[in-house]
Amino acid sequence: LFLIVYYRLPGVLATIAMLLYALLTFAALLTIKATLSLASVAAFILSVGMAVDANILVFERLKEEIRAGKSIPVAVQLSFKRALAAIVDSNACTLITCFVLVAYGDGSVKGFATTLILGVAVSFFTAFMVTRTLLEIALKLGFGKSESSFAVHTNWFGGGKEEEAVSKAWPIVRKSKTWFLISAFLIVIGIPFLATNGLKYNVEFLGGSEGSFTLPQGTTVAQVRSRLEEKGYRGFNIKTASVGSGTQVYITVPPMEGLSHEKLATDSGLLMEGSGFNAVGPAISKETVSHAVISVVLASALIMLFLAIRFGVAVGGVANGLRFGLSAVAALVHDVLFVLGTAAIVGHFLGWEVGGLFVTAMLTVIGFSVHDTIIIFDRVRENLRKLGNTMSFEQLCDVSVTQSVSRSINTSLSAIVPLVVLLFVGTPTPELKFMMLTMAVGITIGAYSSIFNAVPLLYLWDKRIRAKKGEGSGLLAQAQDQAKATAAIRLQSPVAAGQAFDPGSQYGQIKRKTSAVDKASHELDED
Repeated sequence: LFLIVYYRLPGVLATIAMLLYALLTFAALLTIKATLSLASVAAFILSVGMAVDANILVFERLKEEIRAGKSIPVAVQLSFKRALAAIVDSNACTLITCFVLVAYGDGSVKGFATTLILGVAVSFFTAFMVTRTLLEIALKLGFGKSESSFAVHTNWFGGGKEEEAVSKAWPIVRKSKTWFLISAFLIVIGIPFLATNGLKYNVEFLGGSEGSFTLPQGTTVAQVRSRLEEKGYRGFNIKTASVGSGTQVYITVPPMEGLSHEKLATDSGLLMEGSGFNAVGPAISKETVSHAVISVVLASALIMLFLAIRFGVAVGGVANGLRFGLSAVAALVHDVLFVLGTAAIVGHFLGWEVGGLFVTAMLTVIGFSVHDTIIIFDRVRENLRKLGNTMSFEQLCDVSVTQSVSRSINTSLSAIVPLVVLLFVGTPTPELKFMMLTMAVGITIGAYSSIFNAVPLLYLWDKRIRAKKGEGSGLLAQAQDQAKATAAIRLQSPVAAGQAFDPGSQYGQIKRKTSAVDKASHELDED
């Protein structure tokens, strides 16, 4: 509904492509005989929301090109071409986190990651092959001749600012202290809960036992807690979930001699109907914790390295690209701290525990937060080439954020919507609810940090380097030098060899005789 209302004709075609995407992904899961656990089903539903992202990036670019005066057929071609870099980069970061999860996760985590990997691969195909083909067919059949068919002037969530971004950019960098103070406040909220109670860990991390039981009619959770304390249980945790018309109770107990499923049921006064029991030894819990730490560190390091190389190509080398990578990871630290504070708050009030699925959620948040950051950084990279000669780096950063903010918000919303649905409707266990809540909160705060933290951090770092090494070491100067060198090599003109350019030379005559076909190509390839 969002796609259709907000993008009209492209939204209708993308919805058709989304149905095909869902069928192809499900067929792929059946082909590899994947076990559809609750976590896998959650990943499948989440991937449907994430698959919208590529369409949103293309359609926002399409509207932008039409507003810039391009004809609709040309705008369609340009939109797919110019959105490609951001889509590839963001999907690559999601895949990095998924492969790390496959390498270090257990059964349910592997299932979640595998489903997400398939979803990302298929969504790329449907966005760039199916949606594009359907759109081109529609144009040939005479549909979409007017701008209204593409909702060019339907701009929510700051989209209306894109048209005047160069002249009236949002003061993102200029008011960076304000955004950093807001970030500090959001993080500080969770510190008292982290300091006093900390995070509640489940048996995967602590070892021990966890039993699930049915709460008898007329019995309260407070009574269950009181009975366990009277029987000498210490350090246990209780959490609940509504199942049908009844309540399921989950009790986590630290390592305890002679504890069995039946004994825990008897001591707590709970029923064993629809129950289960799981015991984890100290060696397994220690390995789980180490894998969790390695996963988060490794995923962050690989993402930083990828961004450093990817952006370094356009701005004069990996050392310059590292500014983008480290700025993105610094914004990630902000997101992780906020999510940990939220986890401590939820653990305090609801008893929800941190386990393997929580770590999976954290890594998904890391991948998706970088996804949003890349959307904005990619516009910074493009503007370094296009606008670098007309404004300062501070102004360029503000313009880039203003041009990208609506698509960043829209892509985040497309993932948050299915997460909210899963949280309230589709996840019966506390672990899965906690996972969905973590991702919803993390993606939300990730959208904030991508807009208000990542680019200001990039600017401040660049400013410090320029202060120490001179203006020539700044990203603006480096990108311009890189563009000039690349252009000189491509043209193979005398300029490349350091000679004076002669307008009357053979190159100048060839340039003046450019054919109409070359002009059409020029319109698509250059700006």
